Amino acid sequence: MTEVVLIRHGESIDNVNGVWSGKSNCHLTEKGMLSAQKLGKKLKNDFDLIYCSPLTRTKETIQALLPNTQVIYDKRIEEISLGDWEQKKKINYDSTLKQLFREGIYSPPNGEKHKDLDNRVASFIEELFETQKDKKILVITHNGVLRSIKRNFKKDYKELMSKNLEILTLSEKDYIYYKNHKDNDLENIMKTMDLIEYGYKDKNNKNLILNEKYFETNFANFYKLLSPEELITKKCGVCWDQVELERVLFETKNIKTETFFIYLDDKKNLPSHTFLVFYQNNKVFWFEHSWYNEKGIHEYSTLKELLKDVKEKFIKSRQDEVPINTKVYIYKYKKPPYNLTCNEFYDYIFNEKEVGE
Repeated sequence: MTEVVLIRHGESIDNVNGVWSGKSNCHLTEKGMLSAQKLGKKLKNDFDLIYCSPLTRTKETIQALLPNTQVIYDKRIEEISLGDWEQKKKINYDSTLKQLFREGIYSPPNGEKHKDLDNRVASFIEELFETQKDKKILVITHNGVLRSIKRNFKKDYKELMSKNLEILTLSEKDYIYYKNHKDNDLENIMKTMDLIEYGYKDKNNKNLILNEKYFETNFANFYKLLSPEELITKKCGVCWDQVELERVLFETKNIKTETFFIYLDDKKNLPSHTFLVFYQNNKVFWFEHSWYNEKGIHEYSTLKELLKDVKEKFIKSRQDEVPINTKVYIYKYKKPPYNLTCNEFYDYIFNEKEVGE
């Protein structure tokens, strides 16, 4: 039976300095080199094949572990690209944001999407199990790659993060589990959104929606559109904010989306709601988190059918607040600039494309 033994590289200079490495090259520390040499003396070299990430810290690790052995370098097992986070101090980033990144839910700005990481890592592992039958294979790689493998190939694991030189073994049983549990993206996105409560927090971290009358009366005065990072930090936002996080999460999974704004023009309160639509398998879906009574994933054959249903449900939900003949409008809109005030957000929407009334 095929067995894949994966080892994270030894301690690097960036590890010691608390810096995000990503695709950047850095050397092992002296401790990292000595620890790798020590592990190499204990490691039984009965591997049929040895693979290694081509980054410097993994190259130095395999050279210290098993010097003078034949190695195949493969870019698919390089560390994830961290975009704007690369070579920045980890301590400067919100702990919730870092945890969502490590769980494969959030990707740093201009960084590699986790879906792309998962795809290249899965391609590598699939190739080993499908083409290297009954072989024992050693792989020297990175924390991000090992996290991807744990999330996708392991039914159970004690710790998502891997220490330097930590060993992870994949068996045929793990590979079968992976093949049977490939598609759980939507479940993970909803779990992430469940971290967010509805409302808007003031400077004292108090959710202003607890005073509903004050919230509705003064919303236009205090509101500013939150970025996904701010929303994750505050763990609280209205539908306008939540849709922007949803947009990022679906982009991370390379799932096509569109966002819509629906409102009742009662000339006074302008009741509104934003929602996200995504496309899969020739069908269209309404993803809803912030509208509690409609929370879930709703499937439709066409976008027209979806918008009609949302419109009818929105009118029904507001029937006690507005006149019966109030007009309903739906706009499709692209990603807005963050930090917009309430009125600026309305102005932005009304310059977008109207798709229904």
